[in-house]
Order: sequence, then C-alpha cells, then structure tokens
Amino acid sequence: MKELALIMPVYNEEGAIKNVLEKWDKTLSDLHIDYKIFAYNDGSKDKTGEILDEISSQYENIIAINKENSGHGPTILKGYRDNAEEFEWIFQIDSDDEMK
Repeated sequence: MKELALIMPVYNEEGAIKNVLEKWDKTLSDLHIDYKIFAYNDGSKDKTGEILDEISSQYENIIAINKENSGHGPTILKGYRDNAEEFEWIFQIDSDDEMK
C-alpha cells in the first residue's frame, strides 16, 4: 500500500496552480514521503486544465484528472473514493495557496 494521496480539487486557478503544485511536490519530496498529488480539475473555464496537463507531464508524482464540473464537495469525495483503497493516508488541500 502506498503512503499518501494528496487530493486537490481545482477550479479556475490558472494564476496559482503551477506554483501551488510545485511547492507541495517539493515539501512532500523533502519529507521523503511516498506520495502522489491528485489534482482534480473540476471543469475549469480558464487554462487550468492545460496547465495541469503540462505540469503532470513534468512531475511523476503529480497526476491531473480533468472532469466535468460537479462542485467542490463532490470533487473531494471523488478523490477520496478513487484513492482510498490504494493509499494508507489521504489528505485534502485547496488549490488557492491559502495553506502555506
């Protein structure tokens, strides 16, 4: 079983998402945790999806999931359901860089 899944619901965050993901990736890597970051793009209307696809192709521990808009809560629940059986721990964080 893998150690940690970080679930991040994302909606219209083209200005911040690259920096947020890079900071979380570095922090978790520095802690030597076996992790994956799952960025769930909840039908963003800006360039968030394109940015997520680009960054996930550059970082092996960042996974972009593009989906139709269903709202913040349902997107979080999807992340938990998608990863609950594969990871020992699941952590959810917002994509707006409020937690530093």
